[in-house]
Amino acid sequence: VCSKDLQKEWVPNYGVWVSEWQTLDDMFQARNVRGLMDAGVDMRWEDTDCFFGEDMAGNPTSNPEGNERRSLNRPYIRVSRSGLKSVFYNGESKFKTIEENVVGEAIGTNIFTPADAVTFHETHTTLTLTDGSKIS
Repeated sequence: VCSKDLQKEWVPNYGVWVSEWQTLDDMFQARNVRGLMDAGVDMRWEDTDCFFGEDMAGNPTSNPEGNERRSLNRPYIRVSRSGLKSVFYNGESKFKTIEENVVGEAIGTNIFTPADAVTFHETHTTLTLTDGSKIS
């Protein structure tokens, strides 16, 4: 866990396919960290609907926002802001904690400035922290 403000409310705001979250839950349970599928989730949809700006046959529509619903028949969840923190950190960290922030800003998907703020490798990620140190 890496944050200069560990005591403040965490603000993840994202969702994920249930199958992907279940894989993470299994991985963490193997390390005696339980609750990702329970406390770490605050909303679940059994069927996901998307709007792609096309009709059900896949033809583009004149409405750029798309008004045709496409069901993916795949369950999706929203990550719980407070629940995720309770699973990983509840005043006492279940993992190594580093009270520093990562240098850099996301300027695109997996693109950060400065360029070496976040570096992805085949087996790990390297982060540059505000104190100048690097962790992998």
